[in-house]
Amino acid sequence: DSVEDVRIVVDRPGRLAGRIVYEGTVPSSGRVTSIVAEQKLLKVSPLYPVPESTVDASGQFVLPGLVGEYEFALDGLQQGLTIKRVIRNGRPLPANRIGVSNGEDIRDIEIVVGP
Repeated sequence: DSVEDVRIVVDRPGRLAGRIVYEGTVPSSGRVTSIVAEQKLLKVSPLYPVPESTVDASGQFVLPGLVGEYEFALDGLQQGLTIKRVIRNGRPLPANRIGVSNGEDIRDIEIVVGP
């Protein structure tokens, strides 16, 4: 038989956890409901799900199953708001992107949202 799609996992994927922080006052109805990690180094087949997580009322999220370089997309965000910066260990990340290595467990991401 022919093989059209093969997935090989060399190591366990990484995980990323953090929180959404808002500049100014944003009503709960205009806050993020979910976050998506968009792969930027490789073109990923549409057959594979994009890593996604719900965002709780305190802004916390966890994105499992990551390996590579990612940008974030936010769902449910009030019109006029956007990601201003992504911070790790108190330092802004260039181009709001983060790299996740095999097995890496990143827990200190802060995504700042504002007008």
